[in-house]
Amino acid sequence: MEIYLLIMGLLVVLSMANPIIKKEEINKLLFTAIAVILILLAGLRHYSVGRDTLQYINAYTGITSLDRYELGFSSFLNLLYKFSTDFQFLIFVSSVIIFIPIMYSIFRHSKNYYFSLYLLIAFNYYAIYLNAMRQSMAVAIVLVANELYRYNKNCKIFIFLIVSAVLFHNSAIIAVLIPLLYKIKLKTPNILLGLIVFCGIGFCTKDLFILIAEHISEYLPNVMYYTYIDSYEAQVNYSGIVLQGILYLLIFLSLYIIVKNSKDCEEDCNFYLNCIYLSVLFLVLSSQATVLERFKFYFDIYLIVAVPMVFSKIKNLITKSIAYLVVFTIGFAYWYIIALYRPYWTETIDYRFFF
Repeated sequence: MEIYLLIMGLLVVLSMANPIIKKEEINKLLFTAIAVILILLAGLRHYSVGRDTLQYINAYTGITSLDRYELGFSSFLNLLYKFSTDFQFLIFVSSVIIFIPIMYSIFRHSKNYYFSLYLLIAFNYYAIYLNAMRQSMAVAIVLVANELYRYNKNCKIFIFLIVSAVLFHNSAIIAVLIPLLYKIKLKTPNILLGLIVFCGIGFCTKDLFILIAEHISEYLPNVMYYTYIDSYEAQVNYSGIVLQGILYLLIFLSLYIIVKNSKDCEEDCNFYLNCIYLSVLFLVLSSQATVLERFKFYFDIYLIVAVPMVFSKIKNLITKSIAYLVVFTIGFAYWYIIALYRPYWTETIDYRFFF
């Protein structure tokens, strides 16, 4: 835990000092250094860091079958194994693939590099990416797909990359919604209507989710989606889903109010707000079917860029400082509560190097 606390403390100091550091070259250098440290921590971690890491190692070394995994991920493991039979090679290469697109997105779009990195850790994205290797790689591919689509609107390349992401994790199919999120402009009545509709769907159709999941498992026997809905583990995770939903809703509403009252917000702000709002809706559904939480990972990652971007629109220095301190406090409380009471969610809190 200490290593996370040290990095988070450093990021808080640098985030607040960001306006004082006038030379952009210094900011870029410091960001690059911290980004490299985070990537190395991921790549050089012990196999016990990350709840699911060991199962991927077993698949990599042939202890368990690759049949349960998607074709893309299985092919990825087979390809890496030709270069090295050492499972640490898998951990390192996958970490580089996962985190470079994330760091690039921060570097390219964040108004405060250090604040984005703080959010990456505090809101548990970093821990999840140390654990959920397949889906994290799918998220990384989706980030690349969106980055290319954002500037050249090439649908063919976008679809190709989304299909590639699906070959690492089936849930990535939901990322086909990304182009729509650039066109939709949220309005208060639509926001309220969406929440009401999704609450109705989420709390009234649990049996339907179970039925669908069981049918999926008939055709894909190795994919036991229904266990995410009615298992004991799913039951105890409901409180966490509700906590996340409330937290993300509060963040979304705060950002929405700031953007609505600002006259000079970038076009990207609208896209980021749509992503966070869609994440809230998926969390509403996840309160009754935790498997649906998987869909939000392709959208809520943009929160780490959205918050610094929107906060940069706050003109009053005191108000902006208070906003930063509130998010620092809430973020740390969220991270610490999970570390203390739900460490088994990702099993990354007790960090160890592999050597």
